[in-house]
Amino acid sequence: MQAKRASRPSAFKPVITQAANELSRAGFKVLPLSGPSMPHMLAARRGMAKLVCLCEYRRQRDLHRARINLSELAKTLGLTAELWSKKNARMSKSVVYKAPSFIEPARGRALATGEMLAIEKLAGASGLSRLLMMENAGRSIAEAAGRLFGLTQGMRVVVVAGLGNNGGDGLAAARHLRSLGLKVDVFLLGGEDEIRTQEARTNWGILKNLRAARLYTLKEHGVKVLGRLLRHADLIIDALLGTGLKGAVRPPFDEAIRLINASQKPVLSVDIPSGLDSDTGRALGLAVKATITVTLHRPKLGLLRRSPYVGELYVGSIGLPVLRKSQAI
Repeated sequence: MQAKRASRPSAFKPVITQAANELSRAGFKVLPLSGPSMPHMLAARRGMAKLVCLCEYRRQRDLHRARINLSELAKTLGLTAELWSKKNARMSKSVVYKAPSFIEPARGRALATGEMLAIEKLAGASGLSRLLMMENAGRSIAEAAGRLFGLTQGMRVVVVAGLGNNGGDGLAAARHLRSLGLKVDVFLLGGEDEIRTQEARTNWGILKNLRAARLYTLKEHGVKVLGRLLRHADLIIDALLGTGLKGAVRPPFDEAIRLINASQKPVLSVDIPSGLDSDTGRALGLAVKATITVTLHRPKLGLLRRSPYVGELYVGSIGLPVLRKSQAI
């Protein structure tokens, strides 16, 4: 005679409800999953998902076994996994597996503009070139665009790029987006002979030589073409102005920002919404109203000051580890 399977402890019922409510308040959609002995939940928000497992234990070895089993399952599924463990009515949470990703929700200490410049300079002196950091930024932005906006092959992305390194990040992202099967238009707000940094010029040249995207320039095509491109976009990537902006936004950037805001299309801003002061969070005349901002390496001070322009805030990797205070960077 087959032994009757033990029912799930009744103590789990309020815990499951508590966990589901907490995840829902954080903006996650929660899907209960049946587990062999412990309740599982799949929590998803804007293309990012994690596996949550609830474990009630009496002995430490039971908790250890639960961590191992959950970690193996998470690796198989390619999902980040959290273990919510309960002992003697006390709940604790821990990440047992972190899925590889170049983007994550913003957390950690925010940086002033001067601090970020110093970090980039020190990274360059350590052998991590600005061109390589730009390449990594482009990959992070492309991943964010694909995952957070649910883009599928054949959808159209319009990258609006400035003439500095913020624009260069957008140009690198355009190539990665094209490799994901998306249609990509790039509009450079100036002439290609006006691109100010070598890194941005390199990425423009790569796009041009590979014919990896349809390229337009303000100098050759005019601002009306930008308006037409934006009308047909599934996503706009704002890579116009970065943290180096000082003073009010001037033409032709002000007109480009107005067109982006008037388009009513989803917008991903690179590092910081164009026109925003990265230290104070104030608009310098006018600024892009982003749906999502992917800031690079660490959050910038102005992004955390409840600015209405930032939207949801994520951090994208530039290939530079966030080290301890005792270390250099």
